Amino acid sequence: MMRSPWMPFALAAIVTLLLGTALALEPYFAGDVALTRMVQSVSPDPQSWATPVSSLAPAPGKYYVMAIVLTASLFVGGWRGLALVRRQSPMRVVVMSIGFGMVVLGCLARIALGLHWPSDVFLTSLIGMLWIWAAARGVLGKA
Repeated sequence: MMRSPWMPFALAAIVTLLLGTALALEPYFAGDVALTRMVQSVSPDPQSWATPVSSLAPAPGKYYVMAIVLTASLFVGGWRGLALVRRQSPMRVVVMSIGFGMVVLGCLARIALGLHWPSDVFLTSLIGMLWIWAAARGVLGKA
């Protein structure tokens, strides 16, 4: 059976629209308040660490972060730039772990400062990863 190369993008668009609608209709989801309080309680002084991390979100900080990630991906993945598909690379796990850690740290910083609910940062990260998956499927023909 022949599948359309546009199918991953269609799936990503549908999931993005559904999650975006759910996020627009609900101010927060079940568990958001409790999880936010927990994150804020274990980081009693978020201004000391979360503010500098969170300040990377707007321009130009986000461009520096993107440049670091793209350089590391190019180093590991070559012209494809995806550490996930370069299984032989010795730095693959390190680069992927650092990238994942940066995303988690950024999400926790936004929650600790009370700028976003946990569902906001989790679902936004999920949507971003879904579009990366769709692009990988479209460009490389595999996930």
